[in-house]
Amino acid sequence: DASGHTKQLDFLPGQYARLHIPQTEDWRSYSFANRPNAQNQLQFLIRLLPDGVMSNYLRERCQVGQTIMMEAPLGSFYLREVERPLVFIAGGTGLSAFLGMLDNIADQPNPPPVHLYYGVNTEADLCEQQRLMAYGERIKDFSYHPIVTKASESWTGKSGFIHEHLNKEQLDERSFDMYLCGPPPMIEAVKSWLDTHAIDQCHVYSEKFLQSNTART
Repeated sequence: DASGHTKQLDFLPGQYARLHIPQTEDWRSYSFANRPNAQNQLQFLIRLLPDGVMSNYLRERCQVGQTIMMEAPLGSFYLREVERPLVFIAGGTGLSAFLGMLDNIADQPNPPPVHLYYGVNTEADLCEQQRLMAYGERIKDFSYHPIVTKASESWTGKSGFIHEHLNKEQLDERSFDMYLCGPPPMIEAVKSWLDTHAIDQCHVYSEKFLQSNTART
């Protein structure tokens, strides 16, 4: 602003930013993985692909001190007023949209029950595990379910797809809000599961994105 002070970037946890990749004409969209703060420190979860425009930039040219143009905040996927238990379903880097939400929920005096399902391809894709475990210390009724699609023989947790591990009896007990963020096939599979099992006591909010994060719906 005119005084030379940088204003705090305000956004709602779950929203995203478009980042310009230096020395290219390309932009990529990533959900904020933290809350607004006075220091304007921003966190994103970015999957490094074998040959992606952003991935190549991060591996080959990214240096501390470089300037990256950004458009933000964007998107209508964010945590609404919490009045019911919550079911969060994240696929891959879709987890980032939920981290700021969980930070907000953990600060509430009486946080609601939260069930988080986090699906990835392999165990190596699991990230922010210490942070996720810590929410269990701050949110009284928090359960975390990591699910690995292509699990190795050493993996002792849940494997397969997220919708295969949803519990009809548990979800039928009371009304709830469900938030979905991740690849389109994951979101469609969960919505189909809800229809098949006639789970209708829920509000569903979703955001799907492609692997390159160039498109969101």
